[in-house]
Amino acid sequence: SPKAEDFIYRSDAFINIAHGSVRSGKTIAATWRFLAFICSSPYDEFMISGKTRDTIERNVVRDLIRMVEGKLPYKYRKFDNYLDIAGKRIWLIGFSDEGATEKVRGMTVGGWYADELTSASKSTVEMAITRCSVDGAQMFWTMNPESPYHFIYTDYITNQELLDSGTVKCWHFTLEDNLHLSKRYIEELKRVNRKSQVNYKRNILGQWV
Repeated sequence: SPKAEDFIYRSDAFINIAHGSVRSGKTIAATWRFLAFICSSPYDEFMISGKTRDTIERNVVRDLIRMVEGKLPYKYRKFDNYLDIAGKRIWLIGFSDEGATEKVRGMTVGGWYADELTSASKSTVEMAITRCSVDGAQMFWTMNPESPYHFIYTDYITNQELLDSGTVKCWHFTLEDNLHLSKRYIEELKRVNRKSQVNYKRNILGQWV
């Protein structure tokens, strides 16, 4: 979709955030962008985070493997917490609790792809940002909306200083940005979410409410 293409080709900030409604194509666009980024980066170590190793595999790694299979060499070692693609080592780290902060402490990576980042603690996110310390490192975050008081929303998505400086760029996705969804599915999803005003605004409209 035009929104996905815009994210892929213009996500050149230090922190690039794709947020919005469920099933809107955020993750696949960010996965493609991250693959292109690591292949062009001069660095050899990167990081993918998610709520757990299982969600990382389901949401990101499977698609990464489909993208490179038959084109680039890869090795996936889930229980050793890494995926290698074309000589690049990508560490896979679950951010489900405060202990995750210790997992990233001391690392240095050329880039970080964060899936479901709203499930991570503030201390873990802040520590992970400090790990992207090499010149040219970039971050790509994806998430569905939460409360408007969530630190990701207040500290990054609506932080005017970071937006004006170009340190953070944000893309808001809606259901219509996923061209693979049928009109019938979109209408059914809207219908089942109408019972809850909060769910409808978050899941369908992609609003932080």
